[in-house]
Amino acid sequence: MNSVKRITVLMSLFVIFTLTIRAVPASEFRFPTGESLKAMKINTEIVAAMQIPVDILKHMPTSDLVKTCLDYPLYPDIVFYDSPQKGMDALIAQFNGLEELMKRKDAGAELLRAYCTTDPQDLDASLSSDRLGAFTMRIDYLELLLAQEPVLETLDREQRAALVEESVRKLESKMNFPDIYGQFGIDATAMAAFRLMEEEKDGESNREFGPGNRLKELYEQIVVSKPRSGGILTPCGTAVPGTISAGTAALSVYEQCFIQSYIPISYPTASVVGDADPDYNCHGYAWHMSRFSVYGPWPEKASIQTSQPKDYYVGDGSYITGGTTAVISYSIDHSAIPEGALSPYGMNAALGSVYYISKWGPGYLMRHLPEDVPSGYGTPQGYFSIAPPHTVSIAGVTSLTPGQTYTFTSLVRNGCNAVPGYQWAYSVGGSYTNLGTSSSQSFTMGSQDVTLRLTVQKGDKVASDFHTVTCDSALSVSISGLTYMAEGQSFPFTAVITGGSGSVTSISWWAKFAVEFVDCHGVTQIVTMGTRNILLRVTVVKGGQTVNAYKTVFYSDQVAY
Repeated sequence: MNSVKRITVLMSLFVIFTLTIRAVPASEFRFPTGESLKAMKINTEIVAAMQIPVDILKHMPTSDLVKTCLDYPLYPDIVFYDSPQKGMDALIAQFNGLEELMKRKDAGAELLRAYCTTDPQDLDASLSSDRLGAFTMRIDYLELLLAQEPVLETLDREQRAALVEESVRKLESKMNFPDIYGQFGIDATAMAAFRLMEEEKDGESNREFGPGNRLKELYEQIVVSKPRSGGILTPCGTAVPGTISAGTAALSVYEQCFIQSYIPISYPTASVVGDADPDYNCHGYAWHMSRFSVYGPWPEKASIQTSQPKDYYVGDGSYITGGTTAVISYSIDHSAIPEGALSPYGMNAALGSVYYISKWGPGYLMRHLPEDVPSGYGTPQGYFSIAPPHTVSIAGVTSLTPGQTYTFTSLVRNGCNAVPGYQWAYSVGGSYTNLGTSSSQSFTMGSQDVTLRLTVQKGDKVASDFHTVTCDSALSVSISGLTYMAEGQSFPFTAVITGGSGSVTSISWWAKFAVEFVDCHGVTQIVTMGTRNILLRVTVVKGGQTVNAYKTVFYSDQVAY
């Protein structure tokens, strides 16, 4: 959208904002419009431009401040968070007018006065869908302001009772128009009254707040069924706090039309790529659902209820820091994925795109620049990729002699941090028979070749390795040569090697009391006789077998033989 069109739409939205509750007197602060907004490319610049100068803010009467806050152009941001309260927390943090209002001792009285003059049934049939949505959301916003604890604390007992009674009337009015007021608006109406009633525990208070019982009855008739708790698991099987599929539309069709007209004005680089859907949130989408598909359909929808899902997904080894980015974590409370190609359990690089895809609260799935998001999300901070699957290998000899026992070990690389589950088995030309469930396995060779199988499970991933061990004849070694030798006589002794499999990998000679002995690693060793008997030893390694052979050569003062 070009800047001229964007400014025109923004000015139109400001007209929408002023259609409800009351007009803005000339004495009040005016939000910037027109040419001053042309250079603003992302939402952070727009947020900064909407702040009230401190010298004006401190001297603004509370009645004017309430009107100004109600006309805050960015208030629709409240629907981009996981709950109305989180939306309000972010809105208060980003707008100094709301911060100041929360400090005013007469804020509750002024807001209640505005609330009592508002009628949810005062609908103008001539309004377009987006303007009708703006009307309903403006009421929701006012109700959420009244529900803030600093505001409720400023109300006296009579005002609190009046607020509960007024909330009942508002809820009954909204129930007459179920297609216009969505679940978000229902929750907004009930929030302030429920918070007041929670504070009142004794019987006298219950009698005074009697209309609240009617509010509960009405709310229970229309409140959506609760989502199924649990069921969200990391690829490594760790349970993540959250819910699966709530099953209702948080925003009515009219409210959605309004939000769709609002987004390109306040978020110039953002565009809608998926319907508004309260069944999943940003964390559930980025960490869970996007592993199956970017835009759906998904096998299930999830809302992860923690601001730091990386503690679960990275903590158990399902994801690693760096690599080919699959998920981006924001500094406060948000998750996104890079725009790019996706296959189950593996995402390609962002393909050169600088855009992200993320879910904005119960609202839409959005395509946007990394920092053109609601201020309560923070900024991109962590980049994570799906960990490579674990691999398994069996370490050990490749041949054994009948009756020989050897302990084979496992080598597991990558994958989850979860404790692996091991299962060893062996086969002699047929089906497998299970052995142990430890990381190593002792095996005694029979008379036939055998295949070992090791299966290791980590999380929801399983990997196996096979290792063949051949049955080998026993390695036999002897030393061939003279038995008697005269002093000073030299003779070549030979290692005689039979049996075993494979090739000889090592031959080592050793001699005691020889006059001359060369440390030889060949088959033949030359030995020179002294005046004492000589003890010879040869060590042969072949095919995993090691055998020592010994020979004694006796001293003789006569001819050697």
